[in-house]
Amino acid sequence: MPAEFTLSNGLTFCLTTKEVEQLKQKARALKKEFGIPHHQALDLAAKTEGLHHWKHVCESSNLMQPTEKTFYFGIFLSMNWKESSSLRTYDGVFIPDQRLEYFCKQELREYLECCIDYDEGLNRPFKASLSEREFNEFFSEWFEEKVFFRLDPDRKIKTFQQVLRLHRTRSMWPPQFIWIQGERYSL
Repeated sequence: MPAEFTLSNGLTFCLTTKEVEQLKQKARALKKEFGIPHHQALDLAAKTEGLHHWKHVCESSNLMQPTEKTFYFGIFLSMNWKESSSLRTYDGVFIPDQRLEYFCKQELREYLECCIDYDEGLNRPFKASLSEREFNEFFSEWFEEKVFFRLDPDRKIKTFQQVLRLHRTRSMWPPQFIWIQGERYSL
């Protein structure tokens, strides 16, 4: 269930609010089933998902909070990794955050399924022009090239055009996608 990300300090679990709620439900069921105290049920539920104890769940959830908040209420963007190296991030306006991929992977998969496969010559979407296995490989390679950045939430930017103007001052390459409060815009 938890997403795993390799950070500078090693492997780290990240849990969304929804996943924490699911673990709490699991703990309530375990408490009832085994007649154990609540704190033991929480620890047991955490261990069933590969975490050490409930405190590990809380730490993992806290790690995901800025990312989750950005996904639902903020602004973030995605660029191809080759082009992303030109984006100036030293001033903290755009913050690298690869955990955002966890929230938008399925959405980008559905997007790519509907894109036209011009190489095929029949103007069919990728989902129709490739076998399931071929599409899965194609999507994996395409998605691995994405790098995600969230916009500092203290910026008073609200519109797509404002994001683009700000981005242009920091990179010569445009982003591929911009999300504003959960709504995706493609460039």
